[in-house]
This record gives sequence, structure tokens and C-alpha cells, in this order.
Amino acid sequence: MIRKIQPRIKEWSQAKNIKAVWVTGAGGKAFCAGGDIKSLYDAKKSGNTENMKILDTFFREEFILDYSLAKMRPV
Repeated sequence: MIRKIQPRIKEWSQAKNIKAVWVTGAGGKAFCAGGDIKSLYDAKKSGNTENMKILDTFFREEFILDYSLAKMRPV
């Protein structure tokens, strides 16, 4: 989800005709938090160096997304 939304945020931020963005979930369950929490937990629990890269990648991309959202120009 993070990788799908990030390019759109850049696009929305640069568009002069967009005043607000409303993001909704699809399907009947719940809105996704952006990552597979179980795989993150399992990666941390394993202590395996390769698995730890999953955590690094996820949190780096998540924080970039959060920063991009925070820097969107206000309405």
C-alpha cells in the first residue's frame, strides 16, 4: 500500500486543481495499515540479518510516506 500511495501523494501535491484528498479502503474488511504486521513481527523475532532488512525497508518507506503526507500543502 505504501508503494502505491507514495507516487500519488507527489502527484496530488503538485496538482493545482486538487484542494483535498480523501482516501478510503476497498473491500469489506478494514483499511490497511500499510504493512504486513505479522511478517514484521516474525522478522524481528527471528534475529536473522536478512530478515531485519524487511524491517529497515518497511520503516524507511513508511516514514517517507508519513513525511510526504505531512508536507502536503494545506487547503
